[in-house]
Amino acid sequence: MSTFWLKAFELILSLGLLVLIHEFGHYMFARIFGIKVEKFYLFFNPWVTLAAWHPKSKKVSVLRTDKGSAYQSQGVEVEEKPGEKATWRDTEYGIGWVPLGGYCAIAGMIDETQGADKLAAEPQPWEFRSKPAWQRLFVMIGGVLNNFLLAIIIYAGMVWYWGEQYLPFSSATEGITYSESAHKAGFQDNDIPLMADGQEVRYFNSDQLKIAMAKEVKVLRGQKDTVSIKMPEQFVLKVNDDMEK
Repeated sequence: MSTFWLKAFELILSLGLLVLIHEFGHYMFARIFGIKVEKFYLFFNPWVTLAAWHPKSKKVSVLRTDKGSAYQSQGVEVEEKPGEKATWRDTEYGIGWVPLGGYCAIAGMIDETQGADKLAAEPQPWEFRSKPAWQRLFVMIGGVLNNFLLAIIIYAGMVWYWGEQYLPFSSATEGITYSESAHKAGFQDNDIPLMADGQEVRYFNSDQLKIAMAKEVKVLRGQKDTVSIKMPEQFVLKVNDDMEK
């Protein structure tokens, strides 16, 4: 049972990281373009908010009971001053209790967090709807863009740490299993390729095409005998047909 809860915690933690990075993409571009972000939540908070903080009002809430959907809650009412610029302090930062996503409520945007009834008043300069189309586009795709960049960073880190490692033919001590067309050409299961037209072959990933297009291939058979195989014409096409079956 302890293993189950550990795995559940790891899943929620990893999901939380992805959600946080995704929603921060929307938040980041909104703040760059001077758009007010009303709420920034990790996880959904239907009926109950685990914790929330509003810097401008200096209010902190713990286990707050809310009214509304997963995206709409009581929040904190702060009086807006005419001409006042949006800052990070306008945002209510919180954590919900349903670990299935998160949301970023942006002023002046019709989405799952608010409907058209919220836009009855005149547009304000710090609202999403007051910004040019190219800025609105970046705000909308900011989450996906962040996730894409995260994937590149993770992959680059894996390649940097582990490198690109391939299993060489020499490590296949029990040999290789061949297709029907290869058997007809003279290969036997457990043969280990050594040379293709006089050139050494080492890796399946990079050298299999070289073998398929060669006129003569030398293999190690039975861990002791070197055998030369005369390759039939258009062998590469036959191998391709085997792969498509």
